[in-house]
Amino acid sequence: MTVPRIGKPFAVLLATLLIAACSSGTPTHGLLKPSGQLPRVQRLDASQVQHFDEVVTAIDEVGFALLSGAPPDENQVTSPLSLAIALSMLGEAMSPDADAELAVLLGAAGQDRTEAVNALSSLVVRYDGDPKKFDAKKPPEVPFVHIANNVVVNEGFPVHNDYLIALHEWYDASSYQADLSGAAGKKVLDDWVKYHTAELIKQSAIEPDPDLQLVLQSAILFGASWAAPFEAAQTFPAEFTTPGGPVQVDTMHATMWLRYAQADGW
Repeated sequence: MTVPRIGKPFAVLLATLLIAACSSGTPTHGLLKPSGQLPRVQRLDASQVQHFDEVVTAIDEVGFALLSGAPPDENQVTSPLSLAIALSMLGEAMSPDADAELAVLLGAAGQDRTEAVNALSSLVVRYDGDPKKFDAKKPPEVPFVHIANNVVVNEGFPVHNDYLIALHEWYDASSYQADLSGAAGKKVLDDWVKYHTAELIKQSAIEPDPDLQLVLQSAILFGASWAAPFEAAQTFPAEFTTPGGPVQVDTMHATMWLRYAQADGW
């Protein structure tokens, strides 16, 4: 399975968030439907996948590497699953040699990687829901996790039909076609991001460019209530030690029974 070389710049959007508000509706303009009968979306169980553990370990290492590269004076939230999904979708279009290089990063190549990433994302399907029905002011008692994937192809860029089918079958990915060099293409990217992040993220980070031929988008929307809510009145300033010394920060307080562990030095 191959598609023409994408060239530069290749764009991957990783949209990661913690809580969200309501949305309008799913975008329909520019929808690109693969020809022929579409196979059903696969939802594999981890026990069915031979290299599942290797891929999960590799993805964890990627996440830790991303965090370790963050500036020491800034906070950072990263989604290694989003990155793994986007790279795996890219891998569906790679030559065997390039896919073997990707295996160094993701722990497996070819169909083994495809199935492992599918099984990993399938673990949270039971928590999925409609983003436009999620209300940030009323966090759900049952965790809400929405994963969405998408490919946007530049007008006139030839992409093999079996590539689009593979993205649908293994990643439940939608497909769009748009002029990625101008405002119309930007709108397609933005509308998809707004819908699948419940409008917490207002627009895609990808900007129009004459050389842009294909964009892969992966979004994760998560929301949940505290298992044991903190009382609002019990938030007040307290000392917190930073690398630069102690500072006063608003701190949540509660009294409860909790398990803990200890060892030499901690």
